[in-house]
Amino acid sequence: IVCAPFLFFGTVWRFLQLQQETSVGLRRLYLERSIVVIRENVLTGTGVGNYVQALAGEYSGLIPEWQFEPVHNVLILVFAEIGIVGGVIILIWMYVYKKSFK
Repeated sequence: IVCAPFLFFGTVWRFLQLQQETSVGLRRLYLERSIVVIRENVLTGTGVGNYVQALAGEYSGLIPEWQFEPVHNVLILVFAEIGIVGGVIILIWMYVYKKSFK
């Protein structure tokens, strides 16, 4: 109980430093960049395995090369790579697959 306030404020302080190069800050930055890539390729996506190339095309010369990394969220990465069309196809496939076991 005595340590709880320190743990809480330590966590709050870490989230307040999101703009700095903490792992949480970099993840937020990657998420913001993924939204830009998704907006550019909303219907069909970038293609499986092409997210980093799309990111490089969007931010070439604006950010260091080491920051061309996939977003650290699998669902967002899949959506960015396959788009709405691929997402709907996968959801239909999952629905049919689930129904086959009932």
